[in-house]
Amino acid sequence: MSDPCKKRYIVTGAAGHLGSTILRYLSKSGEEAHGLLLPGESASVSDPRFRFFSGDVCDIDSLRCLFENSNSTIIAHKRTDYKKHLCP
Repeated sequence: MSDPCKKRYIVTGAAGHLGSTILRYLSKSGEEAHGLLLPGESASVSDPRFRFFSGDVCDIDSLRCLFENSNSTIIAHKRTDYKKHLCP
C-alpha cells in the first residue's frame, strides 16, 4: 500500500457474506482494502493488498486502531443482526 493518493477501502464484517463478497470484488478490481474481523474470525479472501484487523464496530478502540492505520477513503459497512447484538 504505497501510493498515498490511491483510494483504499475499509470493509467491516470482512468474514461475513456481504463483506467477503465486497472483498472478492475489490480483489478482482485490483483495489487495496483493510478489513475488520471479529476476534476469532478469519478472512475467506486472501490478497497481498489487503490487511485485516481484529475488533468490533461497537468498540471505539477497535475502530480507532482500524482508522489510524488505514488512511482509507471509502468505507463499506452493513450489519444485519443489530437486534441480536446492539451497541451499548
